[in-house]
Amino acid sequence: MTSTKTQNVAEYRAAFETNYASRIAFETAEHNDNLVANLNKYAKNYFHDAVFDVLMTAKVDANFMNAKKRDDSFFNVYSVEKVLNVAKSAAQAETLNAYTRHVFLTALNLTRASSTMTHKDAQACICLDLKASPEKDAHIVRFVKNIAASTANSQSSSSIAALRMFDVLVETRDEANNVAYKVNMTSNATKRIAKFLNVTL
Repeated sequence: MTSTKTQNVAEYRAAFETNYASRIAFETAEHNDNLVANLNKYAKNYFHDAVFDVLMTAKVDANFMNAKKRDDSFFNVYSVEKVLNVAKSAAQAETLNAYTRHVFLTALNLTRASSTMTHKDAQACICLDLKASPEKDAHIVRFVKNIAASTANSQSSSSIAALRMFDVLVETRDEANNVAYKVNMTSNATKRIAKFLNVTL
């Protein structure tokens, strides 16, 4: 990195760590001990300059972990981990979370087939008990372990959120007007992940 970029990454990291500490303080005050433990673990696993470089380059808000949703709840802690995981994977692709990997590959297959991936399709790639529509089934890259439907819902949603934050997935609508996603083939993160997975865009 150039000296200017190194300084920019350092400034971004400092802001990120300050905001992250605020989230830990909030969860501590709420006595959410498990969430605090997870946040501390994520910091240990993901807080590296290479990860912050990816986050900064992708223009990820350094305060995203404190963003509130429409129901006034904070950004999910497990979704925070997915965002950090995608960033680390863009820098070191072999670390990509297994659920996120399957969601990415499913979305890529469907995009190549001039189709889109819905939340239902993403859930089907994670849970063997959930079925995709017949015309999409051949494009679903299934996770071989038996995962509960409730887990598939939360894991697929957080994977989609993380991939969207890096512009790997873009939101659209399918023919039934359901929220759906396509892979952005020109995103730098998309290219890095595809290269590691040895798949053609």
